[in-house]
Amino acid sequence: IPVLKEVEALTEPAVFNMVRFVIAAIPFIPFVIRAFGDRRTRNGGLELGVWVSLAYLAQAIGLITSEAGRASFIAAFTVIVVPLIDGIFGASIPMLTWFGAIVSVIGVGLLECGGSPPCVGDVLNFLSAVFFGIHMLRTEQISRSTDKKKFMALLSFEVHN
Repeated sequence: IPVLKEVEALTEPAVFNMVRFVIAAIPFIPFVIRAFGDRRTRNGGLELGVWVSLAYLAQAIGLITSEAGRASFIAAFTVIVVPLIDGIFGASIPMLTWFGAIVSVIGVGLLECGGSPPCVGDVLNFLSAVFFGIHMLRTEQISRSTDKKKFMALLSFEVHN
């Protein structure tokens, strides 16, 4: 996150994200071409791509006004968001998981929290944590129903989103 904050001093967040993901997508082009007709894999990958894209975009825009330390702290809320969303949809969340999530957030907070006032970027960074959490849960669900031979195609569609 501190590196992203420095890069944003040089360029717009949307441009930076576009360039980094276009470069990352290039090696996956053959997998997309081969699996384009597989509707289930394509749609699953595109959905995952939407969640992760929203997360990175919210993070990048949030960093414009938020401090890197505070953004790091807020990003740690993903460890709370994942079991919370999973629990909302009916999963049983062990108490040890909740304990670990809360201790993680407290630890990161002690290390990273600065004394600056809250800002709009903090809200966007929190949304980023929510989108990353949804992405993690959906990745688990979609991966379980995807043939292992199609994982590279799934990832390729996600990256090309």
